[in-house]
Amino acid sequence: MSLEIIKTKLKEAGMKITPQRIAVLQALTGNKHHPTADDLIKTIWKVHSNISAGTVYHILNTLVSKKVIGKIETADNVVRYDPNMEKHHHLYLSDKHEIVDFFDDKLNGIIMDYLTKNNELDNINIEDVKIQIIGKVRKPQTGTSKYDK
Repeated sequence: MSLEIIKTKLKEAGMKITPQRIAVLQALTGNKHHPTADDLIKTIWKVHSNISAGTVYHILNTLVSKKVIGKIETADNVVRYDPNMEKHHHLYLSDKHEIVDFFDDKLNGIIMDYLTKNNELDNINIEDVKIQIIGKVRKPQTGTSKYDK
């Protein structure tokens, strides 16, 4: 994500553009591994050792509340951050402690269709659905799994 895109995202979220916020978003840019706050702090400190851990945590919470980034809590209660705000779900590979993005428009349609037809949810406006699938990579009999990397 370029500096201009980062600035635009902050402006669109009604946030002031600061060097600290830019540093946090740059650390998340292109990161498909859904880093923890500690992972991000280590990355940020390589370039900006003057940004405190508390500041990074505060910025992450603000970015989540403004829907600039996503927050994922894993089955083992680890909080991770997701720069990808496109509609998607997550595969949590418990043996590797990794989260992999999972895109499936057909699944999204099935879920939303089911939820809108469920009478128990008549008074609820469904805003979004995110599924976290938990599993382990199994060794395929032939070929290689795209998750076995």
